[in-house]
Amino acid sequence: MAFSDKRFGMLWAVAIAAMVLVGCDEETIPNPNISTEPPPETSTVISESVEPSVYWLEDKGDRFELVAVPMATTKANADENLEQLMIELTETTPAGGDRSSALPENTKVISHKIQADGIVINLSEDFTFGGGSASMIGRLGQVIYTATSIEPEAAVWLQVEGEPLEVLGGEGLVIEQPMTRAIFEQEFEL
Repeated sequence: MAFSDKRFGMLWAVAIAAMVLVGCDEETIPNPNISTEPPPETSTVISESVEPSVYWLEDKGDRFELVAVPMATTKANADENLEQLMIELTETTPAGGDRSSALPENTKVISHKIQADGIVINLSEDFTFGGGSASMIGRLGQVIYTATSIEPEAAVWLQVEGEPLEVLGGEGLVIEQPMTRAIFEQEFEL
């Protein structure tokens, strides 16, 4: 009987040791990058917190700055808002003393489209004419920021007359496709 109790005790010790070793294999640390929240539904309907804006250039003396001017809109979805924003950007002039636009006067938006992977803006050839590199950078920023005012993290594919815009202006500003606000800020300085 003593032998059986001893054997039984050894089995318990081995079982407990095995459970401890298995339980201590690795400490489980929650990954902060994994969200337990369900992903938001993709929708083109504008929420009340989004404020569509047109971006103008403001002269700060030694540099220019992109300045958002919120635009009252009566449109209910993102595509209609984008159309209204791009018309405002290309067909009006900014109100206010130091604000201006670097877009050439005859620039038109030929088409625009919001897709699952971003926004496509197709501009007239006039977008590529006139001005130096500062003007080219300014107009690029105005289009990127205005188009993404509804969704600031969105990617933008720029086209001129239906062709991807790869180089802008005579000084050859290389345009990465798609362009985002983050890429614009990294690649260009106003």
